[in-house]
Amino acid sequence: DELSIYPQHFMKRSGLRLIVLCTNLHFRNQKRSALPDRSRAALIYDVGIEDPESEYARHVIHHEFFHVVDWAGASWRWRLPEWKKLNPPDFKYGKGGHTMQHDGKAWSLATGTKGFLNRYSTSSVAEDMAEVYAYMMTRPKAVARRAKDDRIVAAKVATLKRHLRWFSPYLDDEFWVMAGKPRPRPDPLPAVAAPPNGK
Repeated sequence: DELSIYPQHFMKRSGLRLIVLCTNLHFRNQKRSALPDRSRAALIYDVGIEDPESEYARHVIHHEFFHVVDWAGASWRWRLPEWKKLNPPDFKYGKGGHTMQHDGKAWSLATGTKGFLNRYSTSSVAEDMAEVYAYMMTRPKAVARRAKDDRIVAAKVATLKRHLRWFSPYLDDEFWVMAGKPRPRPDPLPAVAAPPNGK
């Protein structure tokens, strides 16, 4: 359970109220693997699109949860002009994550753009922050390696950790050490027997 790693204080402050599991999830005529719903403080996951134990499935859980956290501390982005200043001077974000939904490799770790973990991060400030956060939760060693060679990535990690600790003091150094350790694999769901006579 990826969300069970979070301190109770952090979960309460996030305001998350509902987790919806569904299949065939679409939003604005785009097939999605997950969505945050701000109006209901909810996370919606399509359980039929990915192996729940896959790296991508784990990544998506934390990415979408970060959006909920971001909304709960909505002043972050506007109080973080330094986030954009961390980027190369001539860089401009794209038009949002929805423009990259058909790029199956956009979320994969890449080294092509200095200061960004992947192409999806370049789509907006919100997606950049959510991608850094998700990789900090799922592949912290890979992020640390990138940070050694990329001062912009290092600065983004440090900035995010500082503001997350402001949001909840329980997201301290000890938390990040724990987050970097392997989590137990979830028990498989029991098979559901078919009803008699196919009814």
